[in-house]
Amino acid sequence: MMSIVKTIGRIITAIVLLIAIFLGWVRTYKPAFGIIFATISPLLEGYAPPLIVGHGKMKGTPEVPSDMVPLPRPENELFASLPGGYQLPLSGIGMCCRHSAYDDVLVRRTILWYLLQGGRHIDTAHVYRNHRAIGLGIQDAIERGVPRSEIFVVTKLFPPYYGYQSTLDLVPTFLDELGVDYIDLVLM
Repeated sequence: MMSIVKTIGRIITAIVLLIAIFLGWVRTYKPAFGIIFATISPLLEGYAPPLIVGHGKMKGTPEVPSDMVPLPRPENELFASLPGGYQLPLSGIGMCCRHSAYDDVLVRRTILWYLLQGGRHIDTAHVYRNHRAIGLGIQDAIERGVPRSEIFVVTKLFPPYYGYQSTLDLVPTFLDELGVDYIDLVLM
């Protein structure tokens, strides 16, 4: 009986120690949550995470035909008015929380399809780890005739980055990753 109690005690101690080490890593290494998120989300849906097996191996969004041209924005599109006279399209595409949102090849195709079909509002976040692929899809759409001025890009800060100086330090990274000159809205 005593050996069973000791064994259970050692197992519990090992689990607590591993959790403490893991939480310490997540706390000190800011990109950790994004890595975890982009790994666990596909696993929960039964897919091998692109961060482990590589990008372009998932099935999903098909290639966009090379002769496809942009459709106009939807008729009667609804907008929310923002301070400064800016208009946020109320219908958009969110680039999170599904297995294909972490595969760079599928993300790029999805953004291109969306923009060519007349969509103009893209919602993402740095923690999703798909800024570069979204930026490539935006550039592809611009090359095909979608005006950048019509594309409304929203991204978000993750809590470890909150704060005036942290935000100022991180926004250039967002711009670089997305390959754009400006971001329309940064949320906390």
